[in-house]
Amino acid sequence: IGTPGNVFLIGRENDPTPGLPGEFFATSAFFNSKSRLNRSGDISFRAGRRGTSPRNGVWSGAPTNLSAAAMTGTLATNVGVNYRDISGNTLSQSGNIAFESSLNTSADKALFAGPTNALIKVFRFGETCHGMTNVFYGGGASDGITFEHFNDDLLAYTVRISGSGISTINDSAFWAGTAEAPQLIFQEGDVLPANLGGGNIAGASAFNVNTNGHMLIHSRLTNSADVLYWADSVSKPTNWVEIAREGGVLPGLEISLSNLFTTLAFSLSDNGDVIFYGFVSGPGISTTNDVAILRWVPSTRTVQRIVQEGDMIEVLPGDFRKVTDFEFSGGLGQSASYSCGVNSSGQVAFSAVFSKVINNITNTTRGIMIANRPSTFADWAWRAKLPVGQDGPGDDANDDDTTNTDHDSNG
Repeated sequence: IGTPGNVFLIGRENDPTPGLPGEFFATSAFFNSKSRLNRSGDISFRAGRRGTSPRNGVWSGAPTNLSAAAMTGTLATNVGVNYRDISGNTLSQSGNIAFESSLNTSADKALFAGPTNALIKVFRFGETCHGMTNVFYGGGASDGITFEHFNDDLLAYTVRISGSGISTINDSAFWAGTAEAPQLIFQEGDVLPANLGGGNIAGASAFNVNTNGHMLIHSRLTNSADVLYWADSVSKPTNWVEIAREGGVLPGLEISLSNLFTTLAFSLSDNGDVIFYGFVSGPGISTTNDVAILRWVPSTRTVQRIVQEGDMIEVLPGDFRKVTDFEFSGGLGQSASYSCGVNSSGQVAFSAVFSKVINNITNTTRGIMIANRPSTFADWAWRAKLPVGQDGPGDDANDDDTTNTDHDSNG
């Protein structure tokens, strides 16, 4: 870790572990999780230790002063038994951590969070769920916990549940709040309000919260359609806005979303934009142009094209090339500060594959592109669907012998 020209080693397999005299990092599966950094320069990581498996731990703190936050074989916070196997770790902007650990058995799990020297147990399988009655955390031996830190100390998580009235159609739920007092946001099977099409929500497959508190939820409805929802705060479904639904028309475009790509394929930026990627269908769409990267804008609640298969991009002055394929890496299930592919200004990065016929030979090239957030008159004109050929400031869209430059959006 470090800055260019000032990088130093944090850990190496078989080296002594920070804060644990006589302990050493493992030589197999030494480093087995994502390292997390916050804006203060703190780091959190999970690594293996020499000895009988499972034997690992979580370290956190300033890189020059790391603390052993939790170790297998030591007494777990507030439960009276030892950590058995630690998996997953997050780091908040204020330096707090969270991690999941099994306890007596692989089916006995708990989520822990807080400062490294004052951890608390958020919940343990078998305990009553926050905000529910006669319903308990954990639904089976193979269950895991999906969790993430957002902003300073907002902790969000989703997990399977069991108990009175619980079946396969309502056996998961989503919570967010402080580690001490998480709030139930929704339960799988909850009825969606009419403005979201009604029906039943089928859980949270992924979620993001940006630094302004906007929330993105990816869910699958009970009819197996993937849907993206947005809210201006961490709130219940009554305050959500539907961004895109498989099989539904994209707001602001006369095309539909046929299939939402869900593996590292959508992100929430800090300005509230949502970037997503998938197959589209509708007028003028064929197998040669049916994949697109799209942007949903909260101020207009409409969708814009960023790039679509078949587009021509000017890679150099006068050198136009056709896009035949592209990829976008989103921040699935992570906070906006960890998201890939989009920054706080709404700029989007993606890789593209181009084809161009030169001397009767089709040449294939690749490149990394950055798309700026549109804010020009031409973008407004395109969305407003002005007559063909009349989409710029120099056009006279309403034939009054005055260029569009002198008109507002009402003409």
